[in-house]
Amino acid sequence: MSDTWQLVGRATTFGALAEQVKGLSGVEVVDRHLVQRVLLDTFDWRLHREGIVLEVERTAAAETLLARSLEGAVLGHQVIDRAPVFAADLPPGRVRDLIGEALEMRTLIELVRVDSTRERLVRRNEDDKIVARLALERLRVGSFELDPRIEVEPLRGYTREARTLVTSLLGGLPVDVLDPAQGIAALFAAGDREPRSYSGKFKVKLKPQAPPAASMAKLLLHLLDTMEVNEDGVREGVDTEYLHDFRVAIRRTRSLLPVARRCIRDTEALDGFIAEFRVFVQPTGDVRDLDVFLLGFDELAGGVAPEWRGDLAKLEPLIAKERARAQRRLLTVLRRDWPDLKQRWRTYLEAEAAIARHGAATGGVVATGGDAETDEAPAGAGRSAERSDAFARDAVADALKVLRKHGRRLTDHSPAEDIHRVRKKAKALRYVLEAFASLLPAEHLAPATKELKKFQDVLGLFQDRDVQVHTMRGYTELVQRQGTADPDLLLAMGALRAHVRDDAERERVHCLAAFATFDAKDNHRRYLALVAPPEPAEPPEQPAAENGRAYLPSTEPTSTEPTSTEPTSTAPAPESPA
Repeated sequence: MSDTWQLVGRATTFGALAEQVKGLSGVEVVDRHLVQRVLLDTFDWRLHREGIVLEVERTAAAETLLARSLEGAVLGHQVIDRAPVFAADLPPGRVRDLIGEALEMRTLIELVRVDSTRERLVRRNEDDKIVARLALERLRVGSFELDPRIEVEPLRGYTREARTLVTSLLGGLPVDVLDPAQGIAALFAAGDREPRSYSGKFKVKLKPQAPPAASMAKLLLHLLDTMEVNEDGVREGVDTEYLHDFRVAIRRTRSLLPVARRCIRDTEALDGFIAEFRVFVQPTGDVRDLDVFLLGFDELAGGVAPEWRGDLAKLEPLIAKERARAQRRLLTVLRRDWPDLKQRWRTYLEAEAAIARHGAATGGVVATGGDAETDEAPAGAGRSAERSDAFARDAVADALKVLRKHGRRLTDHSPAEDIHRVRKKAKALRYVLEAFASLLPAEHLAPATKELKKFQDVLGLFQDRDVQVHTMRGYTELVQRQGTADPDLLLAMGALRAHVRDDAERERVHCLAAFATFDAKDNHRRYLALVAPPEPAEPPEQPAAENGRAYLPSTEPTSTEPTSTEPTSTAPAPESPA
């Protein structure tokens, strides 16, 4: 048992329990005061996922930041002037060390506010020595009152006496032992918060036998939910990760729309939504590019000679102003287009899902159309009831085919646009793998995804450097346009641009080598295994013929035509929108 015991009242009130505790022999009241506890975490529960609960404890005397384990143990604490928003708001110390790496660039938000009345007491022995400290606590979250709690902490050398006290409390009062983890969970529950309830990861459980249109609607509705829960944070514009998750959900949606077009009934309406989502690409991309520049500014400036870094620092506030302008443009688009779009998109998806389920139940045929981007006939066009697991395998095979087609066109002299196109096709394959992960064999999905991630990492490095080259040109024009054409700043920006351009050229070579590795036979076999149909069940034993002879298998000659090693679907592969 821990050196500190926590107990919780059972079918009693704080007042009644306090009177009973105070009536015990040797117990004295020390003081009574009000305490406010505020539980903090990021929107995506980064601290909780690391096993940390962060809280600010406010009393009349001080404001203290405490980091606890999920089991309630105090990992670190420090007195603060105000609740932190970013990890950088904290002075160096144990708490900052604990949470800084987990938080990264995310802001801390208030999850639950607990108002507490706390009475402190002591227990003395026959020699009038204090053997234990007690704390009685009345807890309220809003108008909801939790069961009262008692904490018993022994003084050094008196653990046995404190344990005897706890035993007496459990035997004589309406209390139970409170597991610290359950105590923390009860505070979250009282505030209507479910730990780890949000994640930016794309994980949706699909049913293999479900109609593909119903599965596609479920995936797209999940992405719509992600956009909606992040939109308030996007509007506030403080925590950059809200926009990141909002933008990624839009990109995943746009990448999956051509796939959905193979099975969705109303393709004409779907084409309209494809165009409407495209409206958000530029404004979200503009803000995100500026966020990436500002977040990585120190690292980027470190690439030039030390004598230029002071001049480069003048650029940061100018970019911050440009970011504010881009944010205002994004908010204009959100106010104008988003409310109506999200409502109509949800209604459309829910209707398509219902129609698909009804069609599957009645054996009906769902008509499908061509691809919006390429006007190619989709896989499965004209087929009736199809399972989602087969549809998923087709979608993966198609995305891989498109990626390999574009990747094999790359040469040492390919322009950056061609490499970026390959990066987009790799991302489209990644989105399809994530979307249908629950329908694909895990033993083949994990290694296939691992190799794709490696390839994407290399492509991403080149993308970052190439974008930064063009960005620096744009920032040079921005500086001149804002009338702040400091000669030293312009020279420093030129030095930085030359450094980034050299990095981009080095990364270009790595892109070709990375594709060769991804396109190798070993990795291709992984994808063949990933999209291969499952092995059929063992056929039932053949019955004997009436004349007593067993039926024999067919003696028809088998085809000798060579088989392709390319993962195949039933139709040409549509390409995802950029």
